[in-house]
Amino acid sequence: RQLGLSPRNAMQCAERLYLAGYVSYPRTESSAFAESFDARTALQPLANGAVCADAVRDLLAGSSAPRARTDGVDAGDHPPITPVRAATRGTLRGDEWRVYEYIVQHFVACVSADARISVASAQLELGGERFALAAQSTLDAGFLRVM
Repeated sequence: RQLGLSPRNAMQCAERLYLAGYVSYPRTESSAFAESFDARTALQPLANGAVCADAVRDLLAGSSAPRARTDGVDAGDHPPITPVRAATRGTLRGDEWRVYEYIVQHFVACVSADARISVASAQLELGGERFALAAQSTLDAGFLRVM
């Protein structure tokens, strides 16, 4: 829905991407990665790609290894869809590019740190009137950097 594609059209695009070697097998309901999944190795081909390359390079340069989420659903059939090769707008077009871009963004977000946001609020009464104020500040954008 986020891409404005029907499920059928999105799956057809994902299957073409799979057959062309850009993404892993797309027919899965799994959203949890295995503990043994090597996120660093999976990220390396994307470091010079056209989608999220800066975020990927930052993850690869970090002192701690990027970790894929293991807290989703494991349908037992295949791991979650992951990009396996970098692409550019010149190599993919139209809906295939949009689906590929979404897959890369989602994957990079899955191996990124959680976002950290500070929230503050205050309430006061002045002259019989009540006032409330709320503010938030992003301390670390984490996965929000790529979504």
